Amino acid sequence: MKLKFCLYPLIVSLILFSACASSKQTIKLGFAGGLSGSGSNLGIDGMYGALLAVDDINSQSGINGQEFELIVKNDQNNPEQALKVDKELIAAGCNIIIGHMISSVALDTVPFINEKKVLMISPTIAKDELSMLDDHFIRLIPSNLTQANLLSETIIKLGIANLGILYSKNNMLFANTFIQAINDSVINSKTKVVANIGFDLNEELNYGQLVADFREQKVDGLLIIASGDIVATFAQYSSLLSYNPKVFLPAWAMTNDLIIKGGKSVEDYYGVNYIQLDSINPDFLSFKTKFRNKFGTEPTFSAIMAYESVMLVAYAIKSSRSSDPMVIKKSITKNNSYYGVFGDLIIDEYGDATRNINLFQIRDGKFEMVQP
Repeated sequence: MKLKFCLYPLIVSLILFSACASSKQTIKLGFAGGLSGSGSNLGIDGMYGALLAVDDINSQSGINGQEFELIVKNDQNNPEQALKVDKELIAAGCNIIIGHMISSVALDTVPFINEKKVLMISPTIAKDELSMLDDHFIRLIPSNLTQANLLSETIIKLGIANLGILYSKNNMLFANTFIQAINDSVINSKTKVVANIGFDLNEELNYGQLVADFREQKVDGLLIIASGDIVATFAQYSSLLSYNPKVFLPAWAMTNDLIIKGGKSVEDYYGVNYIQLDSINPDFLSFKTKFRNKFGTEPTFSAIMAYESVMLVAYAIKSSRSSDPMVIKKSITKNNSYYGVFGDLIIDEYGDATRNINLFQIRDGKFEMVQP
């Protein structure tokens, strides 16, 4: 069964379903993401996507006559704060939470929502350790390994000799998958990992020294596992110091901050993503225009995944005629096959997602899809 996430077909569907309903009680959804500090672009964009979805649904009288109410919390991309805001959302009456946005906060939050029988749908967490578990966690993107494998393939094909890895210690659950996968992939190739440097956002980051360290190791290819704003700042220093390795990025860094703050210094950088922002698909163009008009910025992958997360909940409530989180989870995994803003989305019985991933290169200030 294919369910279409696309904006206008969805709204028509909700109009037809809502016309015969009369209840006025709201359906409370929580949203939890990092909305301040480094890397907040991911969470802010996700919040925007969720808000747009709620506005679209409520503009047509909601579902079963019930409007959605989105309660937003800032988890500061911090595990302790994430657990705190989950407790606050549950206390506020939310039994479905859209979030969180980075893998490092999942260690405590997922066991907690399992204990409380609350459904969590993450637009962007892809922690491999959460795969194939019968829990209360659903994710909208595949495991991190899919990103790591595509980046590994690209690095080897481009003939990188000396690879450096720069990673955020503040998201080690995410970084470890890439570090291990890259090291495993290059064993039988001409590429060697010669530098592996982690940094802590709670400490002052010496970008000039990082550039010097990678230059000393003759690094000609660099994998940066960090948020878009960190990558952009590193790129500025790297360009200023005339150090220009080929750079490879996970989807985490593929935000507006990367291009806006990085400018010409991030030209030719490679990255992986689940969406094609220059797509001419009519459904996406409609979504893109509405998003830009409402928030004054371009949608990123986290915005789109958050939008789809809310719409997934809406479809499940519509088809099951229930707002019970366990019924909703069963409905989502039973339907299995969906059509999102960017094509097919498969969610298996464990709540794990399968969708296409592509390689991009920044050219003339835009993400352009390329072949690995």
